[in-house]
Amino acid sequence: MKSVLIPLCGSFAIHSFGFAILCGLGVFAWCIYRDKRTKNYISSAALSDMILVGVVAALIGGRVLAILGDPEARSESVWEWLQLWDGGISSLGCIIGVLVALPCYFYYRAIPMVPVLDLIAVYAPIIHIFVRIGCFLAGCCFGAPTQAAWGIIYHDQDGLAPCGIPLHPTQLYSMIALCIIFALMLWIRKANPRPGVLTGGYLFLINAERFAVDFFRGDREFIMHPYVHMLSLHQWLSLGLMFCGILVLVTVYTKRVMFKRS
Repeated sequence: MKSVLIPLCGSFAIHSFGFAILCGLGVFAWCIYRDKRTKNYISSAALSDMILVGVVAALIGGRVLAILGDPEARSESVWEWLQLWDGGISSLGCIIGVLVALPCYFYYRAIPMVPVLDLIAVYAPIIHIFVRIGCFLAGCCFGAPTQAAWGIIYHDQDGLAPCGIPLHPTQLYSMIALCIIFALMLWIRKANPRPGVLTGGYLFLINAERFAVDFFRGDREFIMHPYVHMLSLHQWLSLGLMFCGILVLVTVYTKRVMFKRS
């Protein structure tokens, strides 16, 4: 595993994490553009703008949460905060950033929110899968020490994971779970569910995965308070987003509300 794929000039280089994200975005965009249902709800131009807005929101949200969860990063300069390749981004922060930005964009462009969010929910796990591949290569989101036979040992001094000791391959745990989630989303869509079911299901499943895998991670960040210290910061956020997913599903099956600009 190597954090830097191709050194360029000084601290600038092509990093495995960033390259994996670009690949994931490319596959996601290709899938959603080719989906026959997309053109029923959003034009190609608006879809391109939506992806751009989503990417920017994800980078901002992911970086902000990564900084908030790292005491050392909070004391760094603004320039160091902008260096996404150093310290990475939080996938949970990316989700929160997108959830804040895209509804505003849909309202502004008078785009039906729920049908498009359902489309995104089907293919969003693809991005997460590639992100975890990048994490595995870069050594970020590393696991806790383990004596299990499948423990992995990092040797790249430029990576974020501790070297020379067996670690839980938490990135691979997540990747396997995300592949299952992607298959589930495709299976659910074939059943032609009510609008909003895919969005609610995605929110619940993607955060349930993060909540579970976090128990095996070696970079957990805790809030030192007697009532909340038993779970990590990201697990509490995951529980909140899981609740949001359940709330969406309950709303769909009780009131069948369509959040659409009139």
